This record gives sequence, C-alpha cells and structure tokens, in this order.
Amino acid sequence: MLVVEPQGEALRLDLYLVRKYPYLSRTVWHKRIKEGHVYVNNVQAKASQRLRGGEIITFVFQQKEEPPTNKNFSIVYEDEEFLVIDKPPQLPVHPSGIYRSQTLYNLLKDKYENKKIHFVNRIDRETSGLVLVCLSARRLREILRLWPQVEKEYLVVVLGKFPEHYLAQGFIGPSMGQVRKKRVFVEREDPPGYLWQSAVTEFFLEGYEDGLSLVRCRLFTGRMHQIRATLCSLGYPVAGDSLYGVDERYYLRFVEQGLTQGDYQVLRGKRSLLHSYRLLLPSLMGESRQFVANIPSDFKEAMPRFFSNNSLMAQE
Repeated sequence: MLVVEPQGEALRLDLYLVRKYPYLSRTVWHKRIKEGHVYVNNVQAKASQRLRGGEIITFVFQQKEEPPTNKNFSIVYEDEEFLVIDKPPQLPVHPSGIYRSQTLYNLLKDKYENKKIHFVNRIDRETSGLVLVCLSARRLREILRLWPQVEKEYLVVVLGKFPEHYLAQGFIGPSMGQVRKKRVFVEREDPPGYLWQSAVTEFFLEGYEDGLSLVRCRLFTGRMHQIRATLCSLGYPVAGDSLYGVDERYYLRFVEQGLTQGDYQVLRGKRSLLHSYRLLLPSLMGESRQFVANIPSDFKEAMPRFFSNNSLMAQE
C-alpha cells in the first residue's frame, strides 16, 4: 500500500510509480496496470489517470518466487565475537526485495543460533569478497571506531586500457538517466548540490588483456556504488555490470525480462566483476590484522593469461 504525497499531485499514475520504484520501467508498470494489478482508492487503475494527492495505491500482483542464490561462502577468520567472511557472487547480504530468506544474514543466523549478527560492511549481491561480521555489540563498537582507519582494497575488471595510476577526487550524486538508482561521479572541488557526497578513490592498473583491465582500487571514502559509479563516469565501464557497464538499458532489460547469453557477451561477464579483495584493520585485538580474499573463478576466466602468469594474484 502507498499513500500519494502532495508532490504527486497532477502526475500520471504510471509516471508516479516509476519515480517511486525506479527499478521497474514505465513499460512494466503499464503492463501491471493493464492486467488489473494496481488499484487507486480500491478502484482498478488506469495508467493515464492523474493523481490529486492523498490517494491510496495498492498492488495485488503475486510476489515472485525467490530465486536461488550462491550459498558457498567461506570463513576467513573466526573467534567468539568476530567473523571475516569471503562472500561469493550472487548472494545478498541482507533480505531485500525478492530475496527474503536466501541471504548471508539468514545463513549466519542458522549457523550461529544464539548470536546477534552485526554487519560492519555490506557489499552488493553481485559483488564478491570480504564481509566483516561482529557477533557482539562490544566488538561492533570497537570495529566501527577503527573503521575510518581501515585500508580497503577492491579488484575490478573494466572495459578499456586503464591508466597505470589514477587518483579520482570529486563528488558522487544522482544520475539524470533512465535509472534513478544509478549514481555518477564528477571531478571538482565543490559539490554540485546538497545531494552530492565527496568521494576519493585511488586506482592502480594490475593487468591488461583482450580489451579488459584489472584495476586495484583503494577507498578513502565509503559512498554507495563508489567504485562502479566512478569508473563508469571516467569512461571505463565495469565488466558484467548491467547498470554501470556499457549501457544502463541492459539494467532495465534485466529487471523486465532478464538478459540473454548475447547480452552477457556484450557486457563481458555474467555479473559485475567487482571483488572486495583486502582489508587491513589497525590495532584490532592488540595488533593489526590483514585479511585477503581468494580471486573468484570468473575473474580468472575473464583474464586467463594474466592470472596464469601472475603469482601474486593467482590464488585458488
């Protein structure tokens, strides 16, 4: 159920719903309204009807079945109050949207029945790599106090030949494109508006092969979609990424009907090739602790010659 706020006055119903739920396109909302799944004040709605504000919108379409996820996470480090998880791709961290029970949170709740699960950092469903979990409020406070000092490094595969080194300093804010959840990065000294947040990322080229670059990223700020948005805005789409890849229209197609094998070939991957690779925690439990995640198989498949010849990164 949704109550239309005053800002929705005079908007068409379909346009209002797109603005409220940008992950579904206008075409999808048209289809759902036409099939009789959307009601306004308990009356079957029309896509073209104008809103006045205060209406109650209800949806009666059946919830989709929860898709399977990759549950093969591994534990890099464990003590009574602290876990370091190497999360596989295609596993959501938290229940959200269509994913309700097949998440890392639910898997950990089943494994640690008498413990509270506190995530220190979160990564997207498609992103693989290190996730820190506290099993007590005391340890959570300790980690959060240190978090600004933690060294955070990711690996990402992008399209094109990336420079040997690049320090991106600027701001991240909302995109004006078709997908409202998408963000963009601009290099400037002052924010373009109040919705923009400062973002600093340092990039290092690790290897190049067949039109793809492996880039190591060091985060100095922690903004939503920071690495993906920055790289895409700099002209280096993320391999396999339907939103921050070669064209955001692939994301709309993914939401509406799914992607084909041909689409994945254009994107150069079946998921966003982003990996939370290394975390260095200062003075944790009396000493600094470094944690490193294994390189996922799809990274090695994307750049097989590089990983076969690079002993530092050719981990199993």
